[in-house]
Amino acid sequence: MSGETLHHEHVKEELLKLYRPAGGGAAFLTISASMANITAVPMLVGRGDTIFADAESHMTLMQGFTASQARVLRFKHGDMQELERKLIEFDRTDPERLRRRLLVSDGIFSMSGHVCNLPKLVELARRYQCRLLIDEAHALGALGPSGRGTADHWNMDPTCIDVITGTLAKAVGAQGGYIICNASLAEEASYEYTTNRVFSSGVPPSIAAAASEVLRQMNAATPATIASSASNTFSSMYHKQRRNIGILRDYLHQLQEMGIDTDPNCAPGAVQRIIVGNERALFEIQKRLYQRGVYVLGIVYPAVSQGQDQIRLTVMPVISEVEMHQCGKAIVDVCRSVLNG
Repeated sequence: MSGETLHHEHVKEELLKLYRPAGGGAAFLTISASMANITAVPMLVGRGDTIFADAESHMTLMQGFTASQARVLRFKHGDMQELERKLIEFDRTDPERLRRRLLVSDGIFSMSGHVCNLPKLVELARRYQCRLLIDEAHALGALGPSGRGTADHWNMDPTCIDVITGTLAKAVGAQGGYIICNASLAEEASYEYTTNRVFSSGVPPSIAAAASEVLRQMNAATPATIASSASNTFSSMYHKQRRNIGILRDYLHQLQEMGIDTDPNCAPGAVQRIIVGNERALFEIQKRLYQRGVYVLGIVYPAVSQGQDQIRLTVMPVISEVEMHQCGKAIVDVCRSVLNG
């Protein structure tokens, strides 16, 4: 209800430059990305309305679904044909489209690293009169030729997304979450559903100041400055991250050729995975890699579906090229030893 400073305004200004460059947008800050999702979804739909959501939607989005009290129809992960079938079937029950519809997806999915099919989602949202919400938590600063996220990756205008949620705590390196939408939608949304934001503490001004500087550098970055690792710190760091992602994906292709379940072709961002499917083997891989100086996370149920136990890899720009090759070789050696005997 109080506490927003000029630094917070600068954060919102930079976010709007990223996502609503032509103007006419509204930005809200929250104490966390989870609060952004829990706040945004009930602002858009409520009891009697319907949400169409990817089966691998982030847990915080699902918490938002519950808070909204809307009906949730989930479609198989990334399956646009199944999504369209559900939309067609739903049209039969509401042919005049009297109730609100919300289509929801992560930009980059937090466990698989897959990127949503944004062009198809936008097309279906427009055709079936749904609002489209995309969670950019794992995409901002980690995807696209300019590092600006999912729309940048697909060479699309970010205004094609009605509502964008995300975090300042990952690539931005600060704290807090955000909601971006058009000004008209912000005015339309009932303040009854913004209590999560209004009655929670704000991001500390010092953290907001740091976030605004990183966002300013993101806005100044171009594919040319990133390719040359020039211009500013973000361009340099993003250049190194893209290099490291390329190195790791080459090693994951080696595992794929051995019959080990990994899909680097579907994960162009910083999140990569190796599906092990066996909890004991998973933690044996994690232990051996740790002993070789490589820290990775083993992810098990309920963070992933049963039988999908996996190594989740997060590529960072601070790792040198030499170290990245050492990591890749260790991952191949250990996975081959544990999984292929």
